[in-house]
Amino acid sequence: MVRQRKLTIERKELISQLLATYQPEDTGDVQSMLKDLLGDMFQGMLEAELEDDLYDQCDRKLQTPAQKSNEKQNHIPNG
Repeated sequence: MVRQRKLTIERKELISQLLATYQPEDTGDVQSMLKDLLGDMFQGMLEAELEDDLYDQCDRKLQTPAQKSNEKQNHIPNG
């Protein structure tokens, strides 16, 4: 059974704003709108993930040998 979400006032307003902004006339326009919106969302998520990874790498490089040793001893392997 598919669970249907209630269409809240906020969601209705968001949909109205999207339709007013993009003014889709056919399914191709709707597909382009979704690609545009999802592309921006995924781009932001990937950039945030990359930034976190870079900060983690930088933090590890700046650790003293004692800190690195403690991190290895406290590490819990996955699986």
